[in-house]
Parts: sequence; C-alpha cells; structure tokens
Amino acid sequence: MFTLHVGEYRAADELNKKLKDVSVFIPASSQEKGIDLILCSVSQKPRKTLTVQVKHSRTYLRKNGRYDLFFNSFEVSEIADWYILCGIYAGSDKDSSSSDRPSPLVWKDVFLALKSSEMKKFMDGLCQRKDPSQNEKFFGFQFDVSAKGKINIDHTRGAVEDTPFSKYLLENRIDEIAKALGTTTSKSNKSRK
Repeated sequence: MFTLHVGEYRAADELNKKLKDVSVFIPASSQEKGIDLILCSVSQKPRKTLTVQVKHSRTYLRKNGRYDLFFNSFEVSEIADWYILCGIYAGSDKDSSSSDRPSPLVWKDVFLALKSSEMKKFMDGLCQRKDPSQNEKFFGFQFDVSAKGKINIDHTRGAVEDTPFSKYLLENRIDEIAKALGTTTSKSNKSRK
C-alpha cells in the first residue's frame, strides 16, 4: 500500500496549481531519503527537473491570534534542490460567507520555500535565544493572516530575535521555481497576487 504524508500532498497540490506545464512526481520508494517530490517541466526539451524535500509542522493558535509552527532541526540533504516548510491551519472562508452568519472554517496552508543552500545557511545559524553560542535543536515561526488573506511570518525559535521571513513564502518564490524549470506560473496564481 502506498501512502503520502499530508504535508507532502498539500505541497504537491499547491505546486501543481501554481506551476504551468509542470508535472509533480512522488518517489514510490520510501527509502528515497532527501527527496519527497520531483518537479519536471513537460513543455520543453530537454526537460528540466527540481527535487523538493518537504517538512511539515502542526500549527498552534496563540492567544494573541497568531499561529506557531515548530520543526526539529535536521541535516540538509545534498540531493534536494528546494525545501518546502509546510503548515496547515484553520482559517475562515470569507468567499462563502454571507453578512448574517459567521464565516465557516476551512483548512488553509502556509508554505515557506528555501533553496538547499539557503536551508543549509539557515540550519547552520540556528541558536538559542538566551545563549546564542549554543545550538538550537528546534526552530519555529509565528505568523498571522490579514483580513485579505495576506500572511506575515517571522522566524522566532532558533533566532536571537524575531526575524521577518515573508520573503520566503512560496507565493513570493514561485516565479523563481518556475524560471529554474523553464516555465511560467499558472494564470490562477497570477490572479491571486
């Protein structure tokens, strides 16, 4: 029987929606360490590919209305081109609500996308806040979602101080991934910006 982790599924689905003329493949071998997804351009020759490692976190809602993501530190694989850090959170579906009743809750995603070299530098820089000379075994992010659905995310745990991290959101990196594959983003992605 073949199973797929929810974070890998959500990341594959999002990449499939955002990238034009790209197929998303999943390695069938569970022993394939360091690669969870393979992106392959299908509209050009020679075909271009990118390998992706996905890390997933539960999402925790804080009393202040912000969400937390927590990850274990890990060794960066040399065979992954990109890393996607994924979190799933309960958000409101403003599109389907009417003025006389509350918006229903739906599962939404937050994705951070880092090149392998960026992920390595990030992991090497993890430190404890109270004693920056000590390595940190975990890292985390805190984010909020505006009324218009815009995500603002900060690197919190594993950093000396909270550091803005929104530039690494997948929606802000998707053009770079598309360019590396020699393709473009889908029309539906451009209309969401």
